[in-house]
Amino acid sequence: MTAPDKPSPGQALLSFLDSVGSPTEAQMYLRLFRAVPRGRFAVVLPTDAVLRERAGTLAEQLALLHALDISVSLAVGAFDNPTEEEVGWLFDALREAELPAVRIPYSEDALEKAEEALSRSEIPVFVLRERAVGSVGLPEDAAIAPDLEELLVKLSPRKIIILRGRGGLGPHGVGRLEVAPGHVLLGHASGLSVINLRSDQAPLVRGGFLPPLDVAWLRRARSLLELLWSGSGPQTAVTIASPLSLLRELFTVRGEGTLIRLGAEVEKFSSWDEIDRNRLHSLLEASFGRELRPGFWGRTPLEIHLEKGYRGVALTEPGHRVPYLSKFAVLPEEQGEGLGQELWWHMVRRNPSLYWRSRTENRANGWYRAVCDGMQRVGDWTVFWRGVEPHLVPELIGDALARPSDFESPRVREP
Repeated sequence: MTAPDKPSPGQALLSFLDSVGSPTEAQMYLRLFRAVPRGRFAVVLPTDAVLRERAGTLAEQLALLHALDISVSLAVGAFDNPTEEEVGWLFDALREAELPAVRIPYSEDALEKAEEALSRSEIPVFVLRERAVGSVGLPEDAAIAPDLEELLVKLSPRKIIILRGRGGLGPHGVGRLEVAPGHVLLGHASGLSVINLRSDQAPLVRGGFLPPLDVAWLRRARSLLELLWSGSGPQTAVTIASPLSLLRELFTVRGEGTLIRLGAEVEKFSSWDEIDRNRLHSLLEASFGRELRPGFWGRTPLEIHLEKGYRGVALTEPGHRVPYLSKFAVLPEEQGEGLGQELWWHMVRRNPSLYWRSRTENRANGWYRAVCDGMQRVGDWTVFWRGVEPHLVPELIGDALARPSDFESPRVREP
């Protein structure tokens, strides 16, 4: 019997990604990677502790990316002053992983040298210049180091990934953290999942939920995001994670670190006439993967909570005694980026009592279970509610199940 062919590193990576997320997630992020110039989708910033203790792990993760012909930019010295020995350990690990890499001391022509390296399928490693650091291992003030500022402005990456040994920010192993009454952040084994700075930073710091070092990292992330804020189009996000989580941060919605965003601009409307109906139509169909039925637009909305760039929406309608959440949608490429969390809290501040339904196979049900007070599965649907009197629940379930479907049969059946 002939032994089966051993999968290539690229095939092995795709199999791994399929096991930790959905195949559609991995393919979506591959398309996003390949839609931008090489080395500009993500910039990876390892701390000097990672260079000392986890250089081999980082090199292994980069080797898997290299097998898919995907390049990221690497910069050392962004937050510390690594020694020559520590930088040498990184290059030793890259050589052991059979990864071609070129050291680029930061200068005015550093980007040109990086592009030349990428054209030869080499990994550019920017080495930033030394500067004073404070007692927590971060620059003493909130200003960004000039080398790093110039590099990020030139590259304008979609993601900045800060690698540290501990992984994400905040308490680890906590699934749900209430930072203020009704204001809940979700977490996992490696820290908080998402932090939206405009809405979450103040209660996190004021409530003492973060140790001093994590507060310093959060402020650093804010400086980076404010530097690259454009006001329109896709926005940069910062992720703080461990080196072992690099692939999950790049290719899955869930990730394993803490994703940090400045936060979305969400507006509230009360009629279809106040919005661009065509753009909302496209958003809903892209999010659900189905075609809207014409009758949807014949119903009167109660509130439309819409992200300014039409990347996400929470739509309520008149319900049985309390509002009914008709649609909660985020563009596929924005899922896992914290936009849904921010839309949710924008809506529930005005609507503490809600009920809604979701198809049982919907991947968002994990989120819904975390934010609801109760749920009931009935056939193909799961009905959720929050902030309602117990005696109303049977009537709300009946009303939710009786509502018509707004979409045609799915174009693609999600796994």
